[in-house]
Amino acid sequence: MSETKLQTVKLRVDALATDPKNLRIHNQRGLTALAESLRRFGQQKPIVVDEDNVVIAGNGTFLAAREIGWEWIDATRTGLSGDAKTAFGIADNRLGEMSEWDTDLLLAAIDEAGEGVPGWNFEDYKAMNAEESLFEPNFNPTYASTVVTDADVARMSEHLNTRWDDSRKDHHDERETTCPNCQHTFTIFGK
Repeated sequence: MSETKLQTVKLRVDALATDPKNLRIHNQRGLTALAESLRRFGQQKPIVVDEDNVVIAGNGTFLAAREIGWEWIDATRTGLSGDAKTAFGIADNRLGEMSEWDTDLLLAAIDEAGEGVPGWNFEDYKAMNAEESLFEPNFNPTYASTVVTDADVARMSEHLNTRWDDSRKDHHDERETTCPNCQHTFTIFGK
């Protein structure tokens, strides 16, 4: 496809509709960050709409603009149709995810921004700066189904030097314990 000169038009927000084929889910945290960005910086790039005023790219920006009461929004009309229009909507959402952050430059830029950056909070900052951010969770773990018997409890009690002795009902022992599998620390109370 040849290079196209984009023409931006102003459209009424209430005349637009979200793309029913939009695969990106916009949660409230994301919409709040987009709304904050629009309030602070204004609209810096147009959304993309088709001939029926359906938003093909920029659904989150459109929803945030509507949420904060904007009457008008800048848009560009796509000439794409059918499968090409659908493919563009998917690509627009996906391509940014394929890049990675240069964390050193990002953290320095966030520090320099001073007033904060919409979409970034202290927890995001800490996670980017922490070695733990290299952790990749297993979203499909497998667990061994293990039945814990009274004998297992007695053996573990012996191991931890914590006795579950009914003759000491009035005496409560406490022992700080760390799970050898997940490293979670908890307190065991014994009688």
